[in-house]
Amino acid sequence: MSTPAVLRTAAGPAAPPAEQQGRMSHRRILEALSGMLLAMFVAFLSSTVVSNALPTIITDLRGTQSQYTWVVTATLLASRGPRRSGASSPTCSARSC
Repeated sequence: MSTPAVLRTAAGPAAPPAEQQGRMSHRRILEALSGMLLAMFVAFLSSTVVSNALPTIITDLRGTQSQYTWVVTATLLASRGPRRSGASSPTCSARSC
């Protein structure tokens, strides 16, 4: 007796692969997780480099304490990125955010 190419269950034919059911395979989950962890590492590394080098950069450009504060504030706002909140905002509709 030969083994069939597709194993059958008591209810009928075998279930389709996870990708065809709309679920991610284990490999795809690991790839996505690895990508997110790498992106977080690069963001932390970038933040560390900027925070350590910024006083030297401001001094070399003969900047003031006020300008330093503005650069830090702008960096924090830029790195924050878009966030979803319960409150509506004029620039963020329910479908576009």
